[in-house]
This record gives sequence, C-alpha cells and structure tokens, in this order.
Amino acid sequence: MGTGPYFMVPGYGPITLREGADIVDGLYPPISFLNFWASLGKWALEGMEKRALVVPQEATLEQSPDPYSLTRDIYIQRQNYKAEVADDEVDAEQEAYIDDYLDDFE
Repeated sequence: MGTGPYFMVPGYGPITLREGADIVDGLYPPISFLNFWASLGKWALEGMEKRALVVPQEATLEQSPDPYSLTRDIYIQRQNYKAEVADDEVDAEQEAYIDDYLDDFE
C-alpha cells in the first residue's frame, strides 16, 4: 500500500494523507478527554518540536535544486524505515545460559 498524497502543512511540516487519516491513535482516553482546543494545541506543539529537530538539516535543503521534492523523498523514506519490522535473532546458547541461571533462583 502506498503512502498516499503528501502535504506540507505550514507551521507543522510534512504529512501524508494516510498518516492524517489515522485518527485511532487520537482516541485513547487521555486525548479523547481533552477538548478540541487542547488537542489542537498538542498537535501544534508536536509540529513545532518536529520542526526544531530538523533545523540542522536546513543547509542541505537550501543547497537542493528542488527543496520540496527533497523534503518529500526524505520524509517518505523515513516513514518507510519506521514502518519496517526487524526480527531480532535470538542466540539459543545465551538463552539457555540465562534459563539455567534463573533456574538456580527457584
């Protein structure tokens, strides 16, 4: 499944339609008890925090021939990276050693 259309929201930063339509995460009890204005303030503060984290990369953006497409490509690559599921390999020997060690305490 693709990421959907990409939007650059002023004051917040990049967002995809797929990400914006994800309202389920906002329905957990602490957020659902907040009123609309508090939720809007939380959204704005999160956007400003994300924006502050990318200030060091502004030089790369300014040197790019097309800053919009560079930002879009980097953002979508980052979202894809975060979506990947990595399987951690389990060392069977280490697990057996830990199990034996824990058995000594029972």
